[in-house]
Amino acid sequence: MNARRVTTAAEAAARDEAAIAAGAASFDLLLHAGTNAAAVILRDYAAQLSHGVALFAGSGNNGGDAYVVAAQLARAGVTVRVHAAGPPRTPDARRAMQLAAPALVFGPPGGHERVVVDGLLGTGHCGLLREAVLAACRRLSLARDGGATIIALDVPSGLDATTGEIADGSAAAHVTLCFGTIKRGVLLARGHAGRIVLLDIGLAGAADRDDGAWHMANAADFARWLPPMAWNAHKGRRGRIAIVGGHEGMAGAVILATRAALAAGAGLAHAIVD
Repeated sequence: MNARRVTTAAEAAARDEAAIAAGAASFDLLLHAGTNAAAVILRDYAAQLSHGVALFAGSGNNGGDAYVVAAQLARAGVTVRVHAAGPPRTPDARRAMQLAAPALVFGPPGGHERVVVDGLLGTGHCGLLREAVLAACRRLSLARDGGATIIALDVPSGLDATTGEIADGSAAAHVTLCFGTIKRGVLLARGHAGRIVLLDIGLAGAADRDDGAWHMANAADFARWLPPMAWNAHKGRRGRIAIVGGHEGMAGAVILATRAALAAGAGLAHAIVD
């Protein structure tokens, strides 16, 4: 993907709907999400997989993602155990569970797994946790306390994808695998989401639609915007910037902005503060 979009729950849903309207099958999006998530786990956590992987699956499409992850890990020879917080209730989640079932063991984690996947709730959730999900989140927290790496699918369950509000009982993740776009709440509650990894799920042009979603710039964007620097350039020829603000004791934003200006290539930055 060329652009990295930061979306609310509604903006993320609109992208899914646009991709489906353009011809993408909804199950294909789910399949891409789960398959690419499994690839990250196999690549980044290979050393921990000999102990098996425990997955928590909800009843919606986030649970469907978890079933696909489980099936793909099992195909790669990983011992997988799935704990379902409820039966699948969407057509895509039911299909994913049916396809994955022959390769899986169902039941609560054995306690020895070093990788535990949170696929209980996705971007559509807000508010309090239902009792079954709350109980599953308690198990996630126990696994984390026991040294397991918690990997959340799209958002940690119980974290509001739009506001970043964290429901009581939500388990913090070490890494969050965001599907298609980075969810705004994940950035707002970065400490709860851990490392953020953006995965392509086949949204194509729908990911870059212009609807007011935040656009996260990257180094390549800045490189295109900034003029080239001559080999003999000095600070007086590489751009000057003055950043004014910061009441007494409130200079933090000015300091961050000044550091960012220098990191972006400004030759001389003046921080003018109280």
